[in-house]
Amino acid sequence: MVNCSELIMKRKELEDLLDRLSQDETFTLLDKSIEIRIYDLMINARIKYNQAMNEDLDNIIKGLLEVPSDKIDNLSVGFSAKSTLLNWKEKYGHAPAYIFVLNFDPNNPQHKEHSFGAMSGRSFRPCINRNINDQDIIEDIEKIAYEDNAVIIDKKGLILATNIQLVDVNPSAILGEFSKNSDDHKKFGFVHEVHSRHFSSLGASYHIPGSVVYTLGEAGYIRRFEKGKITFSTVEQEIRAL
Repeated sequence: MVNCSELIMKRKELEDLLDRLSQDETFTLLDKSIEIRIYDLMINARIKYNQAMNEDLDNIIKGLLEVPSDKIDNLSVGFSAKSTLLNWKEKYGHAPAYIFVLNFDPNNPQHKEHSFGAMSGRSFRPCINRNINDQDIIEDIEKIAYEDNAVIIDKKGLILATNIQLVDVNPSAILGEFSKNSDDHKKFGFVHEVHSRHFSSLGASYHIPGSVVYTLGEAGYIRRFEKGKITFSTVEQEIRAL
């Protein structure tokens, strides 16, 4: 399990990186507060998940230890423990995960062609058409961590849509070749094997001009992608590889 204190410590590294990138004309200039807000939302989602999971597990263990020895039926206790742990696994089997696509322009044909359903359902949930910094949408944003696909946000921090499928964002074009083997993750700078969420996000940052993409994976790591590259990662080895 990822130690959330490590994610909090990495926040300063992200701030420093954004300050440096703001001086480099080759990178997209975004409002720093929007990116830090995204990072904080992802950290908080992981903290809440870890706390709830640990509290439930502690209660399970406590309940098993409190069974009087003269009442123990090994078989029934075993079934009870197995059932309880399976329920716990089902409840916490899906860790929070996000994809945020920043600097999305709904009037740009190149942006729209890579985001299926980007301009539909604009009012079906509280966070739509609201700024990412608004405090009263946090609960809705937290729910998205257990749903699928991406959140798209414009250059001012306005949430345009959620649950958006990123399409035609294969990252192979970044390398100028098509390959699919067990070492593909290394070609793109990932230290460990990653799920499609990360490949799609990296590809989206390349195929959607001017975009910056943030991900929180179920493993608990946070990454920032721009122009088809990992520009920030809470995986230490990936930072060294930049």
